[in-house]
Amino acid sequence: MTIQVEAFEKAINIAGSPTALARGIGITPWALSKWNIEKIPEERCEQIQNFTNNQVLAEHLRPDINWDYVRSLKSSKQTA
Repeated sequence: MTIQVEAFEKAINIAGSPTALARGIGITPWALSKWNIEKIPEERCEQIQNFTNNQVLAEHLRPDINWDYVRSLKSSKQTA
């Protein structure tokens, strides 16, 4: 099992169900069911991290993304 799958399953366990996770991040359960768990949409990873109170990190959901860079871009856009 990959780190992505483990992290996603942990998020579901924290939420209580896939439906609760989907609703917690503002999407439909159907939309969540269509995800490739090893390539969760980038914009949803931080939402899951926030929803789980940092118990599941975006870095674990998508280790292929440079999260420091993504966050620095968002930070620079907010200060501009």
